[in-house]
Amino acid sequence: SGPLPLVVQRDPKAELDLRTALMQLLAMNVQEANSSDGSADPPSARLWRNQAGEVDISEFLCAANILHMSDDEVKRIAAQTAQTKGILPEELGTRLLAPEAHNYLVWLFSQWLEALGGPTSLKVSSGKPTSQLEEYREYTRKLVVEAKQLMEGA
Repeated sequence: SGPLPLVVQRDPKAELDLRTALMQLLAMNVQEANSSDGSADPPSARLWRNQAGEVDISEFLCAANILHMSDDEVKRIAAQTAQTKGILPEELGTRLLAPEAHNYLVWLFSQWLEALGGPTSLKVSSGKPTSQLEEYREYTRKLVVEAKQLMEGA
């Protein structure tokens, strides 16, 4: 999982907080897909490789869209979700619906890369990582580099 928890602080002034409800639906979908985790922590958006071997950033797009789209857009997406009995519209995870979501994801992937040691490879002089932890970090670093490149090209 990544550094984007699928949690929104509920607006105490709102009678019905649609943004929170949409994020909870996304979190339930992620939790269901990752049910073997057993973690009590709230689920986070994940990166992975699709069948074509490309990085999949759909959970990050979906979460960033929910966090940053206008209230009118949230209402539109909530209405679509209600019509499909709780299934989030595919567009949430396939395209940017809010300009702020783009900047947020570029920033987030940059911060994540920095936490992983930067955009350069972690390989030691032998050309291979020396431990399973280094292998995991290198794999994650490559995914984040590709995700950031996708966002910078968007």
